[in-house]
Amino acid sequence: MFPVTITLHNAADLNAVMVALAHMTGTAPAASTPKAEAPGKPSAAPTAPSADAPAPSPVATPPAAAATSAAPPVTYPDLQKAVLALHKMDPQAAVPIAKSLGADTFKLLPEAKWAEALRLVNEAIEARKAA
Repeated sequence: MFPVTITLHNAADLNAVMVALAHMTGTAPAASTPKAEAPGKPSAAPTAPSADAPAPSPVATPPAAAATSAAPPVTYPDLQKAVLALHKMDPQAAVPIAKSLGADTFKLLPEAKWAEALRLVNEAIEARKAA
């Protein structure tokens, strides 16, 4: 393995990365709730930090990430429905959006980019409705 740096812009990106890693490793994404310990095993009591050990720094959740984490992940049928709606308004409008995201068509678009694609398609739909 080699180190990888990933920049996440929203919760949908995080979800897509988790799903991609799960597919690569052949495991299911980790659940957000902790698993109960097996009965009969002694539970490890938390130990107090030593006096000379530095206190752990608190991890702050960015407000934008917290707000988008409640949004459900984008599915391909959701994206497809929006693309078809845009196509009805302007048959030439969808292809440049897919190409701007690095794919010739939305079918070839990686799942990690579906949320961004849906956002761009919805913006294009709204722009055409306003015109």
